[in-house]
Amino acid sequence: MDTASFLDLISGRKQGLLASGSRLGLRILSYGYSAAARIRNLLFDVGWKRSHEVSASIISVGNLTTGGTGKTPFVAYLANYFTERNIKVGLLSRGYGSLDGEENDEKRVLNRLCPGVPHRQNPNRVQIARESVAEDHTSVLILDDGFQHRRLARDFDIVLIDATNPWGYGHILPRGLLREPRTGLKRASLAVITRVDQISPDQLTQLRTEINRIAPDLKVIEVSYPADQFIGLDNELTPLVAHPNEKVVAFCGIGNPDSFYQMLTHAGFALAPETFRIFPDHHAYSKTDLNSLAEFAHQHHASSVLTTLKDLVKISPNDWTGPPLKAVSIRTQIHAGADELHQHLDRFIQPKPASDPDAHG
Repeated sequence: MDTASFLDLISGRKQGLLASGSRLGLRILSYGYSAAARIRNLLFDVGWKRSHEVSASIISVGNLTTGGTGKTPFVAYLANYFTERNIKVGLLSRGYGSLDGEENDEKRVLNRLCPGVPHRQNPNRVQIARESVAEDHTSVLILDDGFQHRRLARDFDIVLIDATNPWGYGHILPRGLLREPRTGLKRASLAVITRVDQISPDQLTQLRTEINRIAPDLKVIEVSYPADQFIGLDNELTPLVAHPNEKVVAFCGIGNPDSFYQMLTHAGFALAPETFRIFPDHHAYSKTDLNSLAEFAHQHHASSVLTTLKDLVKISPNDWTGPPLKAVSIRTQIHAGADELHQHLDRFIQPKPASDPDAHG
């Protein structure tokens, strides 16, 4: 089952007896996943599993759902915040979907968004955290997608919540997209509602109320990721201008493809659902995929093809034969809570006090 079909199934958009039966089966499986997540968190909470500290301050950026919350641009925002203040910051990530045995798509994007910031990838985040401190001389480390990775002790836990699908269709994996129950928010230091520009004020108020019910003392900030400019395959930057009569097609392989579609339509692009193609998150584009996309663009008489920077960085100019291919670059805009966020970040500008490097309760 492809990504679009799976999302149609778990969202309830796909109807019929077969779909209902499939959702029931997935729900039964989700009980096991939920129990495993609860037990694992309990083992850390009571100290039966250990969290390891390093001498740098650790800021974790994660989410309750699988992918698609806008972590990458927010991580870049944090990294650039510290860099601009002459703080040696580093990035840590698992490296899921690595390309050519070296860099995955998110690392390639972050290399562009925060150039010069060391970024280490390895499933053993404790090991690469220690390596970054020893070899890169970092004093602040940003743990990308780290909310559920509790082996590495953190000083601050930021949880991103996508306003367009905050609770992953309301169910734990695989029935929904939640990695753990919503009560996991109680472990967070700060909640960030992303893509607030894609929901109504009433929906935003309702979401804030839900968060407050789950974690009454949790501070919440609001951000969006407006379209900023075009980036071509040749890395040329051009102004982002949407012409109502221009025919374009688009594609992406990200965790929340609908957010990209909505962003394009909000930016003024005349994009119909049939001119938008979805690939799995972290998809590695083959020559066959690219030829199919080029043919897809020609069939719709498109003057250009739009995608995300996360997708563009995996495509060689030599492999593309369709109309001009452009990534839509985005920027992080804070709508509410900027002072709150910056006050928390400024706490980590000072060196971290020495502590036991081996364990944390």
